[in-house]
Amino acid sequence: MSQISHQTTSQNTAEVHSAGALRAVASAVLRQQTTLLAPVVLQGVGIHSGKNCRLEIRPAAENFGYQFCREDLNADCQVKISPALAEERELQTRLSGNGIAIATPEHVFSACAGLGLDNALFVFDAEEAPILDGSAQKIVEKIEQTGLKTQNAPRYAMKILREVALSDDATPARIVFRPTPLPLTEIAVEMDSPIPVIGHESLEMRLTPKAYKQEIASARTYGNQESLIPLLKRSLGRGASHKNTLVLLGGQVSRDQSLRFSDEFVRHKALDLIGDLALLNAPLWGRVETYAPSHRFTGRALRHLVEQTDAWEKIPFPEAT
Repeated sequence: MSQISHQTTSQNTAEVHSAGALRAVASAVLRQQTTLLAPVVLQGVGIHSGKNCRLEIRPAAENFGYQFCREDLNADCQVKISPALAEERELQTRLSGNGIAIATPEHVFSACAGLGLDNALFVFDAEEAPILDGSAQKIVEKIEQTGLKTQNAPRYAMKILREVALSDDATPARIVFRPTPLPLTEIAVEMDSPIPVIGHESLEMRLTPKAYKQEIASARTYGNQESLIPLLKRSLGRGASHKNTLVLLGGQVSRDQSLRFSDEFVRHKALDLIGDLALLNAPLWGRVETYAPSHRFTGRALRHLVEQTDAWEKIPFPEAT
């Protein structure tokens, strides 16, 4: 079982969330919801299944959020994403609801959330999303080529009101959600690895479309060559290759590859975290600090956060000043 700790914020933080502060938010310039101007199509191999797959991201109406369907099973069955749908799987996010499931959508969700896309229908023709080059770069490029449309409804954020923390007895993983006075998402990611090329890495940033594109989108997934055979035996990594994965061999990056950032590994962890935060189906108004994150643990932490109904509220998202 995980150990859960809750701490109340200081009097100063409480004052930020007073009725007067909320009235100030209501009178501020509010952000508007967005959707795509036209569908975006992604095609490629699934990193775990090794099978060719297609994903179409379609425009959607105001307040639709992120929903998915499987056109190979039942195109009329649309499921709204949430942390409650996340299964505890290794090395991937997998969502199941209404009798259908999708796998490895985290890079797609990350790109959409990172660019500020609010409403979209994700139409899968198989269980898995295409891995493309192992990052979110090609997804960002496709979305930017298509463009976003501003809608009339205001954007609502999930505003953190008090600190919520979660740690894992079985791993070093921990995560803390904290309030922020400014209406923005802050993330801080830290990791340690015995692999020499990784070692200790950390990243802290305010999430904006510009920062996402410049600092996060092109960071690729990675894996040990020595771990490939055990993964294959568990039906994982069948589509992994040098084209979509940073391959580590003998503690270093494969000779035919090079890093896009000196700290590309923690940047990819941040990319994955942003994709998993998208399961909240609303931008986060708060700060997330995490150590040694994984899809399994982040999904668990998000479910725990949602259950703490006094720790957050949905509120119109004003422009940061």
